[in-house]
Amino acid sequence: MVWWEVSWKPPTGDIIKNNYDASFDQGTRKSVSGILARNREGLVMAACIFPWENIPDSMMAEARACLQAVTIAKEMGFQDILVKGDALTIIRKLNSAEDDKLSISSLIKEIKWRGHRFRRLRFEYVPREANKVAHGMALEGRQHENPQY
Repeated sequence: MVWWEVSWKPPTGDIIKNNYDASFDQGTRKSVSGILARNREGLVMAACIFPWENIPDSMMAEARACLQAVTIAKEMGFQDILVKGDALTIIRKLNSAEDDKLSISSLIKEIKWRGHRFRRLRFEYVPREANKVAHGMALEGRQHENPQY
């Protein structure tokens, strides 16, 4: 399979797959997180958008969206979670045991801390093409927040 043929695939077993993405507007320092949780049949378990203000950069917007995806999963009582996003830096930081000095380090620590509340939690990178529904939700949410887009 080549990169342009990538599409969403259902999780196996009792895992809930949470895809997340964020849109970011540097001029207004606002972002919108889009989160979509689906089960192995592809049924939507949750679909949410969350607006954020005072976001300094796109990396912070992505980290905030990931934290929200984990928070939603816990609030809904899911125990086995696969969180997928298209921000490779965020996914690498979440899968690393090392601390860093990036502006998102406190959010990464918070996400990891919340991860201990699940039976199983994994973070995986997904190309944007396979994350297009969460991406579209984030863009749509931004248009509702800022009608000029």
